[in-house]
Amino acid sequence: MRSFYLAKRLGVTQSMFFTKSLNLMQTKNFLKKITYKVYGHEAEGLRRTLMKSIGSLIAKRLKPFGCIISCNSTSQKHRIPYRYYPDLLSLAANNDVNVLSCALNDQTHHIVDREVMEALGKKGIIINVGRGGLIDEMEMVKCLVDGVIGGAGLDVFEKELGVPEELFGLDNVVLSPHAAMVTPGSLDNIAQLALANLKAFFSDQPLIFPVQLD
Repeated sequence: MRSFYLAKRLGVTQSMFFTKSLNLMQTKNFLKKITYKVYGHEAEGLRRTLMKSIGSLIAKRLKPFGCIISCNSTSQKHRIPYRYYPDLLSLAANNDVNVLSCALNDQTHHIVDREVMEALGKKGIIINVGRGGLIDEMEMVKCLVDGVIGGAGLDVFEKELGVPEELFGLDNVVLSPHAAMVTPGSLDNIAQLALANLKAFFSDQPLIFPVQLD
């Protein structure tokens, strides 16, 4: 029986939806500037939620803008130079924008619930470029309509073909059809990674990003 190998494209997505979302909200005079003092300079606050590979790329792009970047993950990673919060509630209470880019599993399903959204507050923004099931979508709709949170930028939904109708009529929401990774740079990276995996396979070397099957 021949062996079968699977590889994934981890780490190549260029998530630019975050910047698009904030720019559109600013155009609508929705996003007010919220600043903090950092080493004597004014800088807009930002929260990053799960510091995986895509999250690190998002943080890298935001750093030049003077954003205050915080993170949360399954465990603290000392190599990451951002403030770590051990739970989402404390993360939400101390930051302005929640960017989700983590995988969806039993532990992360509805990781952003109403309690987290209430902690984020009336001026808080949720941006989801991960998976729709990370957010309790119906509670998010209620929070957006009632002003519990300030706005949302959504590239993914719990049901891709069943986006809640209420979202289309809100001025504080930016919607995208699961296309945050469709950029020339990202597609080129995917092709390069596929070639690198093929080269590794035919050279009897470990794959770059192998899929671990249980």
